[in-house]
Amino acid sequence: MTRILLGITGSIATGKIPELVRSLRTKGVCVETILTKGAQAFVGTSLLEGLTGNPVHTNLWKEGMPHIRLERESDLLLVAPATAHFLAKLAWGLADDLLSTLSLASTHPLVVAPAMNAQMWKSAAVQANIKTLTERGVVIVPPAEGKLACGEEGVGRLAEIDEILSYVQRALTSQDYEGLRVLVTAGPTREPLDSVRFLSNPSTGTMGAAIATEAWLRGAEVTVVAGPGTPPVPLGVQRLEVVTAGEMATCAGKVPFDIGFFAAAVGDLVFPQPVKGKPRKRDWLESGPPPWSEAPDALESVARRDDAGFVLGFAAHAGGAPQEAANKVFEKGADGVFANDISDKDSGFGTGKNKGILFLKGRDLLIPLSSKREIASRLLDEVIPKRVVIS
Repeated sequence: MTRILLGITGSIATGKIPELVRSLRTKGVCVETILTKGAQAFVGTSLLEGLTGNPVHTNLWKEGMPHIRLERESDLLLVAPATAHFLAKLAWGLADDLLSTLSLASTHPLVVAPAMNAQMWKSAAVQANIKTLTERGVVIVPPAEGKLACGEEGVGRLAEIDEILSYVQRALTSQDYEGLRVLVTAGPTREPLDSVRFLSNPSTGTMGAAIATEAWLRGAEVTVVAGPGTPPVPLGVQRLEVVTAGEMATCAGKVPFDIGFFAAAVGDLVFPQPVKGKPRKRDWLESGPPPWSEAPDALESVARRDDAGFVLGFAAHAGGAPQEAANKVFEKGADGVFANDISDKDSGFGTGKNKGILFLKGRDLLIPLSSKREIASRLLDEVIPKRVVIS
């Protein structure tokens, strides 16, 4: 069982901590809490003891210097919310209470989620402390933007619970993709017919989002070029929104990468001159078939670049021969292809699962029906030996 120490400092954002504890407990995590003197003014020990099933720790000298025992028995230290004062103590190595002493003694990952007034967050002193802590390997969960407790608007709110959990998960995940730049294309594209109608496909972007998330959790610097409707990805992932196949090709073409996963279901056809306004249905029927042309191919345009890294393409086929579908993608310059059958109602578009055959030059690998998150992890496992060496 994963054991997390949750340090809580004196902030109005402590109101979110019960939800954070519940979320951790739901995931099977054992949570022990440490309260600073300031935090005790905002949250009661009885509530936290009831939620965690463990005693709350507040005193450095009680139980014979508990910071050593707590540190040895934990897997990660999470401080949320973290005040500007605590960040300064941590950056300067001050240790005058249980939480600050424990933070210095910890040999496990340290994740810190700041929360404060927007002007405080932007101040040179706080940003200098953040820079120092980041350089030392402390994981900083960026604060969110919105209305603050003081009534002002800006960046300083405690990050959303799901974001905090994603950074915790990243800190506990093997960083085998650290130092790698990963590019992911995700979701469908849309080609406009007129101002309100467009040609698209049923892709939801779930597969691409899963790959982007998994690569980020494993330490990669990730950029996702996302078509309409692509699910959210962690804040640590750079997300570039596009709509058309042309926009996706142009956008992806500007991103340097070591490994590229081209999971987007890019449309094949473009209507070169979309009609302005909303023509009547009768007008479309009487005008005959639109003069379609071939849409730009993001994978092919990127794979042909001189600086292209390893390119894994996706080949959706409807009950045909997967090798033939894969060969078409290989012809575009891909180094590997994942071919999946979209005619199966239990996998592919609009489902949470997928299956297929991973074709790498020299070998084929059957990947059975699994969740798209599991598929993403498997693809990352298989592709990383093929990565380019960063000079």
